[in-house]
Amino acid sequence: MKAFLAVLLVFVSFLAKAGGSFDGTPPDTTFKYDRYFTSFGYGVSFPRYKVLNSVIDNYNNTRPNIKRKMPNIIDTHGFDISIGSMGKGYILEYGYSQRTRGMYGIDSIQGFTEQRNIRIASYIMSMGISAKVKGFKRFTLYAGGAVTGGFEVQSTGAFRSYDTFKQPLKRTDSSFLLGITASAQLHYRLDKAGRFGVMAKPYFFAEFLECYYGDLNKTINPLTYKNNDNNNLYGFSHMLGLELKVFVVI
Repeated sequence: MKAFLAVLLVFVSFLAKAGGSFDGTPPDTTFKYDRYFTSFGYGVSFPRYKVLNSVIDNYNNTRPNIKRKMPNIIDTHGFDISIGSMGKGYILEYGYSQRTRGMYGIDSIQGFTEQRNIRIASYIMSMGISAKVKGFKRFTLYAGGAVTGGFEVQSTGAFRSYDTFKQPLKRTDSSFLLGITASAQLHYRLDKAGRFGVMAKPYFFAEFLECYYGDLNKTINPLTYKNNDNNNLYGFSHMLGLELKVFVVI
């Protein structure tokens, strides 16, 4: 009998939490226990590519007959996806992001042209936690941080005007990424219960490891790379960014 009463008490407590009181009062829509969620969308980053852009500048400045200068890489773009759990005052999140950017220059060489392409791609994973700062109507502001890691891939290729086929880009080097990310999240609930919404997430990623651009420099500047000190071809890929995502609470 005691065991039956204990089970009944637990069951009644569960109903009270899940469905509200028995007098017909609707349930409270705020989170009283953890809910799982997923979010997905698109993001833009503004990395500090000072060393990478110096390699691009070497390409532009050492070709007297260049027809189209290769622009510096200022921003990268890609998709973002995350899963995690959220409670009344926090978010625990695991995320994956991809950022890419490609540029090209055209050089005139003895009666033909050569188009040189480069592509930078970053694949980033993170694990972080954020705390609720303030809520107002359907808006909720969070702030927090994450441990972030992944790798950056550099690829390049050339296509001459007399070539029949355009070869795919080849990887020249890759570097590990490891650092911390500080971010804010502004959520807007599309429904009263907060199961569907949109969010904006500005962030800053501080990189601990340096990326190496010496192999890329050697490939796109084969006649002048020996004049460069390889010790000056390491750079930190710190970045500012913004994610715009849809989130769904399960």
